[in-house]
This record gives sequence, structure tokens and C-alpha cells, in this order.
Amino acid sequence: MIRGSLEWYEEMWNSMRMRPEFDLKIRVATIKVLDGKPRYDYVAAETGVPWYFTGLIHWREAVCDFRGVLHNGEKIIGTNKKTKLVPKGRGPFQTWEEAAIDVLMLQKLHINYDWSIPNMLFLFERYNGTGYLRYHPEQNSPYIWGYTYHTQTHGRYASDGKYDKNALANTYSGVAPILRELFLMGVI
Repeated sequence: MIRGSLEWYEEMWNSMRMRPEFDLKIRVATIKVLDGKPRYDYVAAETGVPWYFTGLIHWREAVCDFRGVLHNGEKIIGTNKKTKLVPKGRGPFQTWEEAAIDVLMLQKLHINYDWSIPNMLFLFERYNGTGYLRYHPEQNSPYIWGYTYHTQTHGRYASDGKYDKNALANTYSGVAPILRELFLMGVI
């Protein structure tokens, strides 16, 4: 099985186990995503991207803070500023929804029609960057697998393009544990 293939993501999803010490943090993250659902629904209606996909990216990029853009979490909504981090030069944005639609279209997610679990996991990986797959096969992306046994305790990209083998990997829940929690709750 090829690392990064849809079959690999499906196997990773099926074998995923949460680290029990993070159960409460996963639940808190899930509630934050659910709290934003009306705004994610609006973006879904405009782009066709499922609300939970957008909500999960928002969790990872801005901990569901609507002042932070979906692009990279920078708090530039309503400031007449453009993004300084990757992707640079986007904006300015007057609303969070405007910014979310911009990046989802920039990433061409509005033309995706396969919202299966393996393909979503692939899209999350692509959205955050494929550095783990390409350069750090010893570590699975904490963006996706944080708080599960699929990540090592240390080693992550601490900033764009900067891998730190000593950085704690489980600083935030990955999107996969929250996605599973949303399924278990029956909201998707």
C-alpha cells in the first residue's frame, strides 16, 4: 500500500485509535466546530464544500476563532490587511465567510465531488501541505492525526516549511478525531 494513497488513508482511518488522555480536548474541539455550523453552512451553500470540512480546517487554522482566516489563521478580518503567511497576499476581507470562500476556491475544493473519508483525509493533507508524506515518513501529519496513536509524540512543522523534530506533535486535535466524533454524534 502506498503511503498517501486513498487506500492508505482508508486503512489509517479504520485503524485510528485516540489517545485517551486527549478525550476531553477532542470533545471540546468538536463542540467548537459545531458552534460554528451556521457559518460553515453558509459557506457550504456558496461552495459545495461540506460544512464539517470547512469547520475542521477552521479548527486547525484558527481554533474556530472567526477573527482568523481559513487560509492560515491570521486575524485580519475587517482590518484591510492581506495575508502575510502562506498563501500570501490574499484579501483584504470584510467577513470571515468572504475569506473562507476565497481560500476554498483557491484550493479548488469547490470542484471536488468526492467527499468520502479517504478523499477528505487526502484533501486535508494537501490543504496543509504534503511535507510529512514527502520528507518525514517517520511522522504522520498531526494536522490530521493529532491526539491519535498515528502520530509520534514529537516532530511537526512548527511554521511553514520549518520542521522541528523536537516540537510536540499533539498540541491540537487533528481533524480525524473530530471528524470521527461528529460521526459518532450523528451530526454528519
